[in-house]
Amino acid sequence: ATTASGATANAYAAAVGNTDLSANVLSAAKFTALAITSPTTIWESRKNFFILCASATALNAKKLGRMRKKLVRDPTLVQARATDMDNLVYDGATPLHACAMAGNRIGALLLLGLDADKTYDVDVDVDVEGNDKDANDNENDNAAVEKMTIPEDRIILLSLLDLQGRTPLHVAAQRGQLELVRILKAAMTASSPEGTAPIGPDAPTDLSGRTPLGWAVTS
Repeated sequence: ATTASGATANAYAAAVGNTDLSANVLSAAKFTALAITSPTTIWESRKNFFILCASATALNAKKLGRMRKKLVRDPTLVQARATDMDNLVYDGATPLHACAMAGNRIGALLLLGLDADKTYDVDVDVDVEGNDKDANDNENDNAAVEKMTIPEDRIILLSLLDLQGRTPLHVAAQRGQLELVRILKAAMTASSPEGTAPIGPDAPTDLSGRTPLGWAVTS
């Protein structure tokens, strides 16, 4: 039987012409519901992790070390779902959504399996309309800048949706977190087998039918 929320998700997905969207949102709802039933000790552990991810101030060495230790102790935290955390982060968000919301560059890089101390090339070689940019326009074209290589087990974090069907890139764009937009866009491009940037016809859409750029221009 189809639940009311499932029917709503299916209706929205049909409206935007993306049949995979409803399935992915329902998956997010399923794991969020499971998180709600978690024992208090597990919920508290997740909340402490989300506190680090949702930090609007740069993580110092101590907090970064704490975040690393938590991930070593429990690698499943990268796909945790926030529940009942009040104003800290909204229900259904993943840790990467929380970083995108807060503009937490260091936390996002750590979640993506990247070195927070390194400088990565975040200039996607296409403009917002999908046209090639002149290679001379790439300001990061120097030996100190590294190309992003996302570990295979972390690529999925870029496409996990929240309950509104938004990727972390959607959330960063909606919140005006430009640095996170650049990082997430570059990470999604680097993780695509064809090196396709998530813009234009290849941009993800949420349940409202909006792309990350759509959120950026209306927020």
